[in-house]
Amino acid sequence: MNFILPDWAPNVHPLIIHFPIVIIYLAVLFHFLTLVFRKREWFQDTTIVLYVLGAISILVTYITGRQAADSVVLPPLANPVLTEHADLALWTLWYFGILALVHIVMRWKQFDLRRWIYVSLFVLGAGGLILIFETAEHGAELVYKHGVGVQATPMVDSLDSDENGKVATTKIVVSENGSWYWEPAQDAREVLEHQFIWVQGKVTNLHVIVDSDPEMGTVLSLHSEGTPIMFVGGESVSGVQVDLKVKMGEFEGEVMLVHHVQNELTYDFLSIQGRVMKLGRMEDGREKILQEKPVDIVDWVDVRVVGDGKHFRGYLGDKLVTHGHIDELPPGKIGLRIDGIGTVLVDRIQVQSLR
Repeated sequence: MNFILPDWAPNVHPLIIHFPIVIIYLAVLFHFLTLVFRKREWFQDTTIVLYVLGAISILVTYITGRQAADSVVLPPLANPVLTEHADLALWTLWYFGILALVHIVMRWKQFDLRRWIYVSLFVLGAGGLILIFETAEHGAELVYKHGVGVQATPMVDSLDSDENGKVATTKIVVSENGSWYWEPAQDAREVLEHQFIWVQGKVTNLHVIVDSDPEMGTVLSLHSEGTPIMFVGGESVSGVQVDLKVKMGEFEGEVMLVHHVQNELTYDFLSIQGRVMKLGRMEDGREKILQEKPVDIVDWVDVRVVGDGKHFRGYLGDKLVTHGHIDELPPGKIGLRIDGIGTVLVDRIQVQSLR
């Protein structure tokens, strides 16, 4: 549908978001007029039509909103706002959908209802305006505070770096809110051994060296002979965004970004194996896939996973690839799981706490 959109619109969502707001407000207004002019059936019929149109417009807006959220790259602090915006929109859809259905049934069955029932339905309609307002307010915050859909957002927020853009550190850099960052330096093996928790396997199961890459400069080389390993770092966090710069051209197997790690049998993950990206959860050793998609992996890639509330998303570069919903696990640590044979090169890992 892009051919009918103006150049400034990233998707159709911003063009239609005001329709359900106006229609629902009009429905509540005509509902009030129905109470004032009880014998005027025209007001009652108009109220029903407006509630039905309002519910339909909320459904269309919700669907286009889901598509819009999947088409943009979000700055870290915008993820919780998007989660709340999506949840509020879904509650609003159910609320006014049911309310419209009640009005239709009442009119269709020609119930002889007492005035207090009409008043109660009016109060429900007016109360639902709070949902409309809160949903719109969160949407406005995404645009006007975080610039979502207004301008491009880089995959990784800027940190202090040298003239080559490198932020190589001798340890994990941890923020007060639980966020952390690591770009391996010469002592990367010692950092892996002492500052990360090895949930599965040991550092001795890997051949770890600090290597030099023509494109990225100093990188961490992890060579695996087939023993599965998983290491995590930082504090346990709830909502999280994890970014990984990785190269897997000489590796056959599965590389996972793991988060909300409870133990080696229960955690959320975004994995790449061959040319397939999978978003899912391991729970008591049983794998549940939320979504998997084919991907084209060429050389170095930016991989991002977001887990916030019941919303989970996986990105490759600046493109959303996988999207799923599942109940949230308790707060947990974040790290990598490697299962296969060959060499995985890592340039940096960045964890953003969203709560």
